[in-house]
Amino acid sequence: ARLGMNGLTYGVALLLFLVVYRTRVRSIVSATEVTLVSSLLALELLRGSDRPLRLVALYAGISGLVLGEATWALNYWRLASLTGGLLLLLLFYNVVGLAQHAIQGRINRRVLIEFGLITIATLALIRDFAP
Repeated sequence: ARLGMNGLTYGVALLLFLVVYRTRVRSIVSATEVTLVSSLLALELLRGSDRPLRLVALYAGISGLVLGEATWALNYWRLASLTGGLLLLLLFYNVVGLAQHAIQGRINRRVLIEFGLITIATLALIRDFAP
């Protein structure tokens, strides 16, 4: 059930990022939307750990702020909405995944290499197949 919920959460995140990036509204609106919603989605993904809710909420809030800042920066680029949404999803995956490992105290070289390789492979796929 947890795996299904995680998949659904990432699907909702992608849908949100695609819609926000497609609307091309001002950064103050789009970045705020992404910050709030991605913080809540990150809270859902991170709450599975056995850590205090205050710590989990802090990491979720920081994750949302990172996504909001990235949205602000991406709004200055001329990217297709699919490319922008996929880049935001990749960043969301990395930030939340690393936050999850940090909460559990499991950040090590293997984890960083794993996330780095996934990021490189995904960026190559986005470059080759996204408009």
